[in-house]
Amino acid sequence: EDENISSNRIQGKENSAVTVKKPVFETFDNETKFSYNESIELVGEIPVELTAELGRTTKKIGEILEYGPGTIIELDKLVGEPLNVYANGKFIAKGEVVVIDDNFGIRITDVVNPYNKTNY
Repeated sequence: EDENISSNRIQGKENSAVTVKKPVFETFDNETKFSYNESIELVGEIPVELTAELGRTTKKIGEILEYGPGTIIELDKLVGEPLNVYANGKFIAKGEVVVIDDNFGIRITDVVNPYNKTNY
């Protein structure tokens, strides 16, 4: 259904009529729905940044300004304690450090249940 609206009611339009129409939306039937596997395939190629956190500490700016080569920073994690693993900044797992050839790696030891907030 079309409606004609006088231009003096629309800011910036003078001496002309504007036609307003109701939008028509496409309806979806059951054949249009994606299965779970198809949905996963759609997002399967999206890159996600993984970060492994060795530990944390808090220092005063004055201390940080004194840092130089050879400075040692003590972290809050104990040797052998699990590392936190993040996907795009969100905590997803715990793991342990491994060495793969000349690179560090992480062996996942526990995956976080996103519905159980006590894992955080």
